[in-house]
Amino acid sequence: MVIVRMRFDSKLSEADQEKLSIGGLDKFRQLPGLKQKYYVRNRDQETVGGIYFFETREAAEAYVNGPIVASVGDRFKAEGAVEVEILDIELTLHDDLYSA
Repeated sequence: MVIVRMRFDSKLSEADQEKLSIGGLDKFRQLPGLKQKYYVRNRDQETVGGIYFFETREAAEAYVNGPIVASVGDRFKAEGAVEVEILDIELTLHDDLYSA
């Protein structure tokens, strides 16, 4: 499993951001390899973004390099850069790698 983390500042109101996010739900439901997506907001830093769980690194990279991510800045009126990173999951809470 692989995580994609996206974060940015948006000039849009929270209501307009929510409308855009809800409008894209069907696209995300059909995205190859996407297992889950969380829409996130940090009100202290006034940033928004998403956390995405993909089945494979290839699926995550296809998403990051595809048209949805390329259009985020324009659609959400991002101020500054849209930060995107791909994180490989090495261990989970339920992995029993350290037991004897």
